[in-house]
Amino acid sequence: MKNFSKKWISSKNPSKQRKYIDKAPIHIKRKFLSVNLSKELRKKYGKRNVILRKNDIVKIMRGKFKGKTGKVIVVKTKRQRIEIEGIQMKKQDGSKANTPIKSSNLQIMELNLEDGSRNKKFKKGTETVQRQKIPNSWPIERKGTKYVVRPSSDLEKSIPILVLLRDVLKIATTRKEVKHSINLKKILVNGKLARDEKNSLMLFDTLSLVPMKKHYRLELTESGKFDLKEISEKESGRKISKILNKRTLKGKKTQLNLSDGRNFLSDIKCNVNDSVSIDLVSKKIDACIPLNEKSKVFVFAGKHAGKRGVVGKIKQEGKMAEITVDKETLNVLTKQIMAIQ
Repeated sequence: MKNFSKKWISSKNPSKQRKYIDKAPIHIKRKFLSVNLSKELRKKYGKRNVILRKNDIVKIMRGKFKGKTGKVIVVKTKRQRIEIEGIQMKKQDGSKANTPIKSSNLQIMELNLEDGSRNKKFKKGTETVQRQKIPNSWPIERKGTKYVVRPSSDLEKSIPILVLLRDVLKIATTRKEVKHSINLKKILVNGKLARDEKNSLMLFDTLSLVPMKKHYRLELTESGKFDLKEISEKESGRKISKILNKRTLKGKKTQLNLSDGRNFLSDIKCNVNDSVSIDLVSKKIDACIPLNEKSKVFVFAGKHAGKRGVVGKIKQEGKMAEITVDKETLNVLTKQIMAIQ
């Protein structure tokens, strides 16, 4: 007599169906503990079901305890039963015991992501973003595939390599082609080899295509859309970034926190809201571009994003700037402009 057969699951005989569940080895029984996620978790992770684990927060959907929520304290894989904190029954001697509940009667409201492998698996659910929810700065059509690859950094401030090569430059037609080029070390971002197709570019980052000997800088158009401007090889070795914060560390060293996420220790005298020119080869700041009257600036956020002008006046204790753009005067927040010259 067979101990177990996978063919039993496809049988119309109810006894063989029950036999399959009862005799299944532990690695298959574990899959029977798959529980559906709440609507919020489905939207967040793009998954419908997940195998239940200890410390997950669950809601009971059917039975005597319907509507109650609690933390999973015991998972009995062999018996296919779950014990939940606070869900108990009275025994004949008056003592209380945890009530075993079937996993099919539960819904997961909150996931326990302390385990590294599980956390990694759920990060995969956030690798894409719905096309309808992409930022307005992305120069791609709203109609098309339902999902678009999510950039590795800030969704609002960056755009992934895949979108730039396939939808903007149109030098690749599929994701597979872009991944193949990256694996062959043909694509550089700020002078470094791109890691994967989700690798993203932020404002004024550079993109180099090694076989074509072409270099591009990510900029904003006057309509507020990301665009790639072709530049020379020499220009691709430099980048401008805005100073968001300054800190004094031990030994009276000054740390500059920049808008692209970089941090530098530098002796160059500069203030918050000034810009710096970064040498991407030596990875050092080589110049400070101060934000003051008559400075040339670029608006990178707000309703005037993408416009270039000259500062006429800085007012309200440095929070607002009056800039001239094509003989038109605009009032812009200083946190929305970057000195470029």
